[in-house]
Amino acid sequence: MSFAAPGTVPEPFVHCDNRGLVLSSGGRCVAIVGGSQLMWAAETLDIIAQDGRATRSQHERVLGGFRPDGGGGSVILFGGERGLLVSVQLSVEAFEGLRHALGESQPRRHDR
Repeated sequence: MSFAAPGTVPEPFVHCDNRGLVLSSGGRCVAIVGGSQLMWAAETLDIIAQDGRATRSQHERVLGGFRPDGGGGSVILFGGERGLLVSVQLSVEAFEGLRHALGESQPRRHDR
């Protein structure tokens, strides 16, 4: 049995739940999955929130972001394998929502 259906490239998005974080842009995406990877991602978002920028790596994987022009209204996130990064721009409100959701998905994080 086989199945085929037409599809389209989605608009850029960020998705987070207790199983993973997905950054998608321009038909490419990166998924960060697993407890320790998600905790690392949550810590990275916390650094961006506190310092306005961060770039962190684990082996070949990179995750980071910054607030352009002083961070007035947006946050740019980037992640993926070195040399194959995906980037998305979020409003500050969407970034804080993502940060909260990712933090809530990590029950062992005691600093929240």
